Amino acid sequence: MKEKMKKKNFLLLAFTVTVMCVGQVSAQEKGYGAVGANIVGGFGGGYTNLGVGAELQLNFLHPLRIEGSVTPFIRNRNISMLDASLNLHWLAFLTDRFCIYPLAGAGMHRVSLLTPDAKYGGLETDEEIKSLSEWKVCGNFGGGLDFYLTDVVILNFEAQYKYLKYVKDASRINVSAGISYLF
Repeated sequence: MKEKMKKKNFLLLAFTVTVMCVGQVSAQEKGYGAVGANIVGGFGGGYTNLGVGAELQLNFLHPLRIEGSVTPFIRNRNISMLDASLNLHWLAFLTDRFCIYPLAGAGMHRVSLLTPDAKYGGLETDEEIKSLSEWKVCGNFGGGLDFYLTDVVILNFEAQYKYLKYVKDASRINVSAGISYLF
């Protein structure tokens, strides 16, 4: 009974926070949100691959911005990956068209070994390989820069270290370049 009440209270709190955030964002001026696409190079675990991702950014409190992103990585050597992240950026404008930012956040990362002989990093046992193919929580740390081509179009570059504590040799560095449209 207590578990059911905790679940209901959590869902009510999550719904309330979501409604408040949506109301806050919609009440702001144009230019406080952006949607974009990027190309990501992933390096780590003795493995390199490319991904194409999508991102949604919301400036909720100047100079803070929250970004949600999803990046499926292209299959390489019978290994595919999917990464979903939620990061916080602290924007530091150097000019009216150029800003840099540190980032920190968390995400979910999954590696799929598509054939039994596919190898990733230092994983050797079947148990380690099976563990890798489950969704894992990761910590994200890094930084980036935005260059405003126009009032509504931004070029962005970012590098982040994805720390996966529960899987040896699976942490990686993702480097991305992309374009975003402000709304």
